[in-house]
Amino acid sequence: MRYYPCPSRRASPSGDPRQAALELRRVVMRGASAEPCRRMDEVINLLEKLLAGIPLFFDKRLTLNSDGRRLLSRAARACEDERVKRRILACLRNPTLDEVAAIYESIAGRSPWSIIQGAIEAWGRRGSDGPRKHH
Repeated sequence: MRYYPCPSRRASPSGDPRQAALELRRVVMRGASAEPCRRMDEVINLLEKLLAGIPLFFDKRLTLNSDGRRLLSRAARACEDERVKRRILACLRNPTLDEVAAIYESIAGRSPWSIIQGAIEAWGRRGSDGPRKHH
């Protein structure tokens, strides 16, 4: 099951933007506010930042380091959907790249592997053998 944070992001069957606007109006008239849409956009942006910064936020075993955990905790605090928040908090117990990618895919509805591939290619172009360690 896909989670669509905002009805306007969902492609309408006809592809007509007016139809998507009507859907959004129907949801708002039912009592939903636009604030959760903005909050889920913030969660998606934080997860994209995590996935795009693999050398910065993951260690050599591809688990989150302290900066990555801090960013993921911020995403959990920003999330208002309890189901997604529980999943992010469970990911903090086992914070691997695969878990973060699975959460991103379920929330955003897009594959995270293009972001990950771009991060790895950018890391390779830098000519570095990884994050520097101070001895």
